[in-house]
Amino acid sequence: RSMMGLSVSFFFFFFNDTATTEIYTLSLHDAFRSIIVIAGWSEKALSTQFMKRIFAIGHGAHLLLIASISISVMSSVSYAAEKSVKAKDFFQRGEKAYFKEDFSKAINWYQRAAELGNLDAMRTLALMYATGHGVTVDRARANTLYRKILSPLRVSAEKKNIDAIRTLAYMHRNGLGVPLSGRAALEFYKKAVALGDVNSMHDISEIYNAGTLVPRNYQKTEEWLVRAAGLGYARAMQKLGNRYL
Repeated sequence: RSMMGLSVSFFFFFFNDTATTEIYTLSLHDAFRSIIVIAGWSEKALSTQFMKRIFAIGHGAHLLLIASISISVMSSVSYAAEKSVKAKDFFQRGEKAYFKEDFSKAINWYQRAAELGNLDAMRTLALMYATGHGVTVDRARANTLYRKILSPLRVSAEKKNIDAIRTLAYMHRNGLGVPLSGRAALEFYKKAVALGDVNSMHDISEIYNAGTLVPRNYQKTEEWLVRAAGLGYARAMQKLGNRYL
């Protein structure tokens, strides 16, 4: 922000040429809107006062103001892209270590990716601490991580991302990052099922079978197991087989 302020001040001081006012005034609004879109800013977030201050500085400096902001915006976009690529690389390194069961190395890479804002890394870390897979169970730490990713998870879920939807279901099912709620867990699992997720069918059957989050219902338990088994889900087939032994 300070760099943008310095560059704008410099241009205003040396290039406030009122003779060029009419050439650039008409394109100022559209150009500024384009910059906002590139930067990912919300036009609503830009206060009227801020816009008035820009116009009050001097029409002759409009083009240079736009150029200055554009440079700063492009630098920010470039940095964000580089950060995202690096975070993805760290996450993939973590995945490789995880599947080799080198959990200490996996956690190190996941944490580095998480520090750069990688949602998948934070979600994986949260699940590891919640289940104790590869680490000591730490519900407090898992709870903190789940709370941190709640907002971006909701955004991804709205875009029909199955992993995000299933994570939200898991959070409600276990009271991590959100209130414990069997009803909410079922709603999210059913959304995942509607998108073709077979794992969620099995999870729904488990919730009805346990009877801790919702009233136990063996009929629904079996119905969901049959649906999952019909799509080739091995665990569902095994459980159905055991029920009829």
